[in-house]
Amino acid sequence: MKINKTTSFIETFRPNRWLLRFPDNFNIKEFCVSKISNPKYNNKKGWKKITIRLYDLIGLETTKNLIDNISRVPVKVCLEKLDHTGVCVEKIEIYSKKISVDLGKFDYSSEKLSTIKVKLKPMNVIVL
Repeated sequence: MKINKTTSFIETFRPNRWLLRFPDNFNIKEFCVSKISNPKYNNKKGWKKITIRLYDLIGLETTKNLIDNISRVPVKVCLEKLDHTGVCVEKIEIYSKKISVDLGKFDYSSEKLSTIKVKLKPMNVIVL
């Protein structure tokens, strides 16, 4: 729970109030990200892989931007948790040396939205 200092009430974080920011050179807009798994840590194995789902939107070159930048590691992404007004109340910086990209599949019989799956193997996670 997070205490809102301006109104003195307690509010819980909601799983639908967040933004994920990629580095500027990736040129991936925040609204392209549909899902992200929370960072998980295991004492024996370290940080587990984080899965990010992106919408592959026409005109934004999401695929091209990912492929062009995949070898530029380490990479830092920033997960921002938002309050009910859209203000960032907590940041989680995720540093990763390994990135994998799954561009999905093409299927003439599908009406689903096209998505891209990105996996990051964190070497460090910092909560600000």
